[in-house]
Amino acid sequence: MRLWLIGAYGAVSTTTFVGAKAVEEGLIDTAGLVTEMPQFKDVQETIPLVFEFGGHEIRNPEHDFYEAAVWQWERNKHYRREVLEEVSPSLKDVFAQPGTALNCGPGVNALDNLHPLEAEGYTVREIVEILIEDMAQFKNRDTVVINLASTEPLLPHAPEYHNTIDGLECAIDEDKKEFLSASILYAYAAIKNRIPYVNFTPSPGSSILALEKLAKKLKVPHAGNDGKTGETLVKTVLAPLFLYRNMPVEGWMSYNILGDDDGKVLSHTKNKESKTRSKDSVLSKTLGYQPYSICDIEFFPSLVDNKIAFDFIH
Repeated sequence: MRLWLIGAYGAVSTTTFVGAKAVEEGLIDTAGLVTEMPQFKDVQETIPLVFEFGGHEIRNPEHDFYEAAVWQWERNKHYRREVLEEVSPSLKDVFAQPGTALNCGPGVNALDNLHPLEAEGYTVREIVEILIEDMAQFKNRDTVVINLASTEPLLPHAPEYHNTIDGLECAIDEDKKEFLSASILYAYAAIKNRIPYVNFTPSPGSSILALEKLAKKLKVPHAGNDGKTGETLVKTVLAPLFLYRNMPVEGWMSYNILGDDDGKVLSHTKNKESKTRSKDSVLSKTLGYQPYSICDIEFFPSLVDNKIAFDFIH
């Protein structure tokens, strides 16, 4: 199976491909992998845990996947170096393609060594065609595109461009950059290639109505709007408990501190707003009403790749 990762050299992506190769070579166990549970036995037989990786990246274009993993390890040490070295032969000389950071906000723009496509002067249509071609060159019948990039700021809703396929095509053709973002362009490229798409971030991705319609028209599966692996995961576990026990929630305070590039990006208000809105929306969707809520995220550099969160529920 082939996985095309958006944000291919980030902390989540490097952990993904180093971990996947380590599982493949029997270096680590499969704890935490839902599809390794007995209920998914048929999936295991049909799709073994053997992956090829590619992707788009806006930083460090000179790096291959191995060098990107070393770069992340030196900053975060979120996997064992000896495991990385064991899987290095399958990561060397595999390069991500240059991607886009269109409207990814001040948090992303402040990162080091950026080389996005728009810096080369390409129009939106030209960027889209490059993304489509990159994915087309990589794909086979068992390919999935996964967005693991940093959280984008909230994008102003523009019904004339976001609600219909023709409107979206118009925005792309007329270079309406202010109404588009990187995650939308990546999702569009994946769907046009008829490649299933997963959004692991709170960014729009395939969730705008125009892309939902395009995916339905082309019969392309798409899913996701945040991985919910940390504090939000706690919300998704506890909120149903209170609902099913008929225990009204008066208020919910959640506070998160984290380091790494994720924390650095979310230290910028525009990028943070998108993430906190995603975290907060879980409550109203689960409980059926919106309790008084405080949700905040702060950058704490010395934590590096560690994250700490706590919730107070009344």
